[in-house]
Amino acid sequence: SFPTRRSSDLTPKATGNLLKVDVVISLGGSVSDQILAAALFRDATTNALTAHIVSHSQIDQTFGTLFFSYFLTAGSISATTFRVRAGAPSGTTSFNGGNGVRDFGGAALSSITITEYLQ
Repeated sequence: SFPTRRSSDLTPKATGNLLKVDVVISLGGSVSDQILAAALFRDATTNALTAHIVSHSQIDQTFGTLFFSYFLTAGSISATTFRVRAGAPSGTTSFNGGNGVRDFGGAALSSITITEYLQ
């Protein structure tokens, strides 16, 4: 069931600066043999900036880790929020674990890192 969400904020220093958004997501799904998908959004926009899928099935659940980067021009010096929404077509999706249990005792971590480059 979609979505599970994470977000990160930034206030760019200049409109022409380049922003790099790095996403690392450890996902667990409660149903086996299905895809796990994640998409990156900016502010209140409806359409995703980029989207990715992964699937690694176990006997009774699906696990996967997605790594991706997205580059864009800041376009504004107003605060902006990047959100990642993730999920699977059915069942329950969890960040950093599955079936209500954290992977590796909580050591599996998801993150959104935003880096601003002077242009």
